[in-house]
Formats: sequence, structure tokens, C-alpha cells
Amino acid sequence: MDPLEDLINTLTNTLANNIGPKLLTWAGALWVVVMIWVGIKYITGGVKGTETAKNALMAALIGLVIIAAAWAIINFVANRIIVIPPA
Repeated sequence: MDPLEDLINTLTNTLANNIGPKLLTWAGALWVVVMIWVGIKYITGGVKGTETAKNALMAALIGLVIIAAAWAIINFVANRIIVIPPA
């Protein structure tokens, strides 16, 4: 097996199995905090605060979709694209 292939396999497996879940956990926790902040801003912010909260909600939802898509791509690469060693 090529050393470069070994390196790529090691990096994708490390990212998918060790680093990825931790980053996903932190991103989810941050998203919950942002949702709480948006809710408070929506309730207490008046007209301008409501508009700001709606924009922040949309940005947070887009961010969540981007995070989920990135996670899906990482898992696909790590689990489906496997280098088969020569016989």
C-alpha cells in the first residue's frame, strides 16, 4: 500500500471517529445557546429585536444544515471510499 494512501486513510478515520463527534457535539451545544438567545431576543426585543432575531434564526438554521452536510460528507468519505490493497 502506498504511504500516501495510508496517511489519507488514517486522517479520514481519525477525523470521522475521533474529532468529528466532538466538533459535532460542540456545534450542537452552541446551536442550542444561539436558539435560547434568539428566543429571548424575539420575546424582549421589540420590533427591531424581532427582526434581528428572525435573521439570527435563519443564519443559525443555515449553519446547522451546513454542519450536518459536512458531517455527512466526512462520514461518506471515511466509510464508503475504501482503498483496497492489491492482492
